[in-house]
Amino acid sequence: MPEKIRRVRRKRRSQSFPGVESFPSFRLDLPPVRVALYVAAAAVAVLLLVLFGTYGSKLYTGWHESRLLKRATAMLEKKDFVAANQLARQVLEHRRDSLPAFYILAEATEKQNSEQTVSWRAQVARLQPDNIDSQLNLASAALRFGQIDLARKTLERVAPRTQDLAAFHVVAGWLARAEGNLPEQEQQFAIAVKKDPKNDLYKFNLAALQIRSQDSEKSAQARDNLERLTQVPEFHTGALRALLNDAVDRNDLQTADRFAQQLQMSPEVSFGDYLLCLNFYRKLDARKFDALLEKVKPVAARNSSDLGLLMDWMIENGLASEVVRWIDKLPDAATTKPPAAIAIAAAFVEQKNWSRLRRWTRSGSWGEGDYFRLIRLWPRGNHVNPAPMPSSTRSGALRSISPPSNAIAKSNSHALPASGIWQSKAKNFGCGSRGLPPAAAKRSTHCIGFIARTMTSKNFTTCSSVCTKLRLTRLESPIISRGSG
Repeated sequence: MPEKIRRVRRKRRSQSFPGVESFPSFRLDLPPVRVALYVAAAAVAVLLLVLFGTYGSKLYTGWHESRLLKRATAMLEKKDFVAANQLARQVLEHRRDSLPAFYILAEATEKQNSEQTVSWRAQVARLQPDNIDSQLNLASAALRFGQIDLARKTLERVAPRTQDLAAFHVVAGWLARAEGNLPEQEQQFAIAVKKDPKNDLYKFNLAALQIRSQDSEKSAQARDNLERLTQVPEFHTGALRALLNDAVDRNDLQTADRFAQQLQMSPEVSFGDYLLCLNFYRKLDARKFDALLEKVKPVAARNSSDLGLLMDWMIENGLASEVVRWIDKLPDAATTKPPAAIAIAAAFVEQKNWSRLRRWTRSGSWGEGDYFRLIRLWPRGNHVNPAPMPSSTRSGALRSISPPSNAIAKSNSHALPASGIWQSKAKNFGCGSRGLPPAAAKRSTHCIGFIARTMTSKNFTTCSSVCTKLRLTRLESPIISRGSG
């Protein structure tokens, strides 16, 4: 008889995580070498995470700043100063003391002739207190924008270390000029030439100054040096400008005519040079003057500042009626805003066309020049002959001409009628604007001109109104930031 099969039940092993055995890594027979590898890999991963969290953001920020600086430098080289300014400011948002960003901002604003240049140069000098070039650049920028005290303090601070540098004496010479000390300026320029006799820029500065010397030997030597520098492209235009002024002063009309023609053909001729030639040809040759004036008009119409300059010059030289006829040919966009709008108002004043002056100033907005639009000071029955209205563009003409060029300055000199106590009082109003920064001086010069002529015409009500407006206007020079940003 077959034997009975006996069945025995085995106890089932409990598993905490079902299906784990399907993964080779979790088997109990895992080799020690593999376990060590897994532990090492995990440690490396943790270390990488820590390093990335600590230094990753710094690396990205550095890369981003470097990229922005490269783009800003490229924009600066392409003369796109607005874009360079914006990119450099983005760098400062990440790094408040970025020296390359401050340098780009200083260069860009200097090319734009902005007074902010002084602030950025000050930041560069703050970060490089031992760098002589940075300190001299700050002093030079301060002189350029009328901050004489800052320039003086900067030079005094670096003077003990820079007495042997020609560049120091050049900046010291310009400081002496700003202070009205012309003998000291000539002495400093002469020292600079002595220390660096091969530098044409230093020679040009000295020659342009000495050509007006009362010493015939000095002036003749300066004239020869400037003649030589006309062959150097960098100084061609400036040398011609100085030689033209000298020829006009010496009444050498034939030589002056030659220099004037060369100056007009110069590739770097400025609008101030055209005004200089106009001033000369008006005295010499009416036919050449008319031809040059017609040539300059369309050039001036392309730029509002140049347009105001030319109109102002024409008014001062008895051509107010020509200005009135010319404005009918110009677009409204070019004539309804300063400085052209103010110059046109001056033309109406010069012609005593009070009704048209009122219509011209009745509406619109002239921005910072709105004082003049709002003033009603020329009654129809006024028999006083008002002097031409000074324009802010006049200071622009002087800046566009190099220091030796004084013909334009002479033609722009303006004096009120020299009769009676009112004229004497009116003149005194101009004294307060000399120490103002350039932008503020422009606005105050406009107001002072109106006040002076209002006092001359004895219109005290209007004078009081304008004085109140001028007193309430903040004419402060911008403060240089001392912060790190």
